[in-house]
Amino acid sequence: MLITGLLALLAALALGFVRQAPWPVDIAWQQGAAATFDGDHELLRLLVLPSEAVVLLPAIAGIALLCLLDRDRSAAVLAVAGPAVAVTLNSLVLKPVFRAYSDNAVEYPSGHTTSLVAVCTVLVLLARPGVARAISVGVGVVVVAAAGVGMVAYGYHYPLDIVGGCAVGVGVVLLAEIIRRRRAPAPSTG
Repeated sequence: MLITGLLALLAALALGFVRQAPWPVDIAWQQGAAATFDGDHELLRLLVLPSEAVVLLPAIAGIALLCLLDRDRSAAVLAVAGPAVAVTLNSLVLKPVFRAYSDNAVEYPSGHTTSLVAVCTVLVLLARPGVARAISVGVGVVVVAAAGVGMVAYGYHYPLDIVGGCAVGVGVVLLAEIIRRRRAPAPSTG
């Protein structure tokens, strides 16, 4: 988990340093996605909706509440702190460092993607192993892919902005989970 978290963050950094402007493949994918949806703003809004605060904040609160009802305070802290740290790192550190602008907005890494992926990663980590975890992974991949396509087709982001946001969200939450596990009390033997 440590290696995966660090590699994800390093990938986000590497992409940010080599991407000073949109790459031709970014532009081509964005134009192709926009043409595919041909201005269907209602559908694009639905695709992007899971990445909006109006969905994510209640989801975080719900996850934290369920953890508290299960008497797992450290999981509740992960549910709140993981996405909060990922978004803060993304907004206050990475975006200013990379300054990848388009239409006066900083694009890289995508903050909407970072927050959505961070919440999905929390859900995967907290899901019971087996079917519940597999469903969490499957649903998360579909929701993130749909939101990413929507953001690209809408012109909010280029595909590499989405990839960078995914890397930041996964990396930060995995590292937060490592800290949570190390701080967890040892199981009592009796």
